[in-house]
Amino acid sequence: MKLLFLEDNPGDARLIQLMLAETDPSRFEIDHVKKVADALERLDSEWYDAIISDLGLPDSQGLDTLIALQEKASALPIIVLTGNDDESMGVAAVQQGAQDYLIKGKITPDLLVKSINFSIERKHGEQTILEERNRAAFFKDLLVHDINNLNHGLLFHLKRLLKDDQVPEPQKAVVSTCRDLVEKIAALITNVHLLSEVDKGNIVLEEIDFNTVFNACAEKVKAMFSQSKKVEITTDFAQSPFYVRGNYLLDTIVTNILINAVKYNTQPVAVIEVKQTLSEDGHFHKIEFKDNGIGIKDGDKELIFRKSARASKDTSLGLGIGLTLVKKVVEGYGGKIWVEDRIPGDYSQGSNFVLLLPKA
Repeated sequence: MKLLFLEDNPGDARLIQLMLAETDPSRFEIDHVKKVADALERLDSEWYDAIISDLGLPDSQGLDTLIALQEKASALPIIVLTGNDDESMGVAAVQQGAQDYLIKGKITPDLLVKSINFSIERKHGEQTILEERNRAAFFKDLLVHDINNLNHGLLFHLKRLLKDDQVPEPQKAVVSTCRDLVEKIAALITNVHLLSEVDKGNIVLEEIDFNTVFNACAEKVKAMFSQSKKVEITTDFAQSPFYVRGNYLLDTIVTNILINAVKYNTQPVAVIEVKQTLSEDGHFHKIEFKDNGIGIKDGDKELIFRKSARASKDTSLGLGIGLTLVKKVVEGYGGKIWVEDRIPGDYSQGSNFVLLLPKA
């Protein structure tokens, strides 16, 4: 087993080498260097089974030492050495991605060998998990791409049939139902894909004019239901811009809330009133979406945001992954979302979805 060993203290370096020789002289081949620069040079031309490194070296200190090694040899397990009075640095190193840490003065030959074996196995496990995740992500992206292509083809032909005057009305009704189902499948696939992206935790925030995003979403939702439902959407912020911290998924948040307000509504006209105020501490924009829909029972107000949960059957709500995605994105922004009764105490009079978004 070949080890790259970074240590500039001659006494500490000699002690580690003697401990490894004591356990099994023929098992370990140790390549000892005193600087990070020397280690990086060796890693260009040599392969090692593991790296053991002091964090305090002449040309690098603390976690910078670990990061430099990780950037050069991300596939290798790294064990860091810390001083008697600096165990916190070892913990921080493990949090940064090191496989283990050992405290100088408390190292024994058996402990050292166990740490090496453990670190190699742990790194192997991490690499296996990473490879499986990458493989799953590849097939997911491939599946999403191919199914979306098929859906686009289906929608194209179904819409042509609906415009064809030679197709009898009873058959058009069946075609219309098929079109709606394909559109639902497409929306579900999109939401699953977005949800997996959000789960990666790579949400980069920027300053966004909420009013501009909202107006575009409102027009889009009105167009979606133009043939089946009359929709009235009013706001108290008119054309006045106000800015939140978010990203391109803000469109998904607003669109999901508006669609649900229309979709789960048995009134002749779906009415949605949107109001904006500042939170009490002044750090958030509070945006309320009040609708005259079927409402949500108290017992279901939290369940609708959970992808593994199901709302009560008599609420008729199949909000599922759409609101799960919304909640994850909002929390990724550092905000909150919840639902209340539009008329306190009477859920049947409609819902009030409350959105807290960080003020830009």
